[in-house]
Amino acid sequence: MRTKWLILIIVGIVSVMLAAAWIQRPKAAPAQIQQVVMRTYTDPGKVFSVAVPSTWSITPSSGSSTTGLNSTHPLHQAIQITQFTKPAEMGLTVQVLSGQPACPLAEKPTTTVGGLPASYNPAIYTWSIPTTNTTVLVSVAYPGTNSFHGPLRSAQPTPLPKATVDADKHLVLTLLKSLSFSDLKPLVCE
Repeated sequence: MRTKWLILIIVGIVSVMLAAAWIQRPKAAPAQIQQVVMRTYTDPGKVFSVAVPSTWSITPSSGSSTTGLNSTHPLHQAIQITQFTKPAEMGLTVQVLSGQPACPLAEKPTTTVGGLPASYNPAIYTWSIPTTNTTVLVSVAYPGTNSFHGPLRSAQPTPLPKATVDADKHLVLTLLKSLSFSDLKPLVCE
């Protein structure tokens, strides 16, 4: 009988100690909404502007390409690529390809970006915007898209929580909505 009482007393003391430890545990700080400070970037060619987080890297580059060298109509094209990235996590890439695209277009525009008609390829998360003097390609990448460009080529080591992926997607698509173009006119193929 004494053994039963002794066990009950020990269980009671341990229960009280566990309850006290639970009450005195450190409380998690309430979630704070992180304010994202944005800055507006205008590309060197003054073709587009976009609002990006001030902590993101901006990497502009330019070059040229010639295709059709052995044909009667070789095409020389200036290319400007600007990457906006939060390293190894997400980003936006804007490519400006000089020269009017050929009609008929491979993909007819079905949406708009920056107020201009665009076609969207969901397999590579890229919008193509044909204009009268250039083609603009806009690509997005965020964890979960499995689409990473330039410095974003590293794969995610572990799956991220859906809430994180959704927040990153929302931020990248917000950047896309801020994209605006100057002096570009939509290409109309007859």
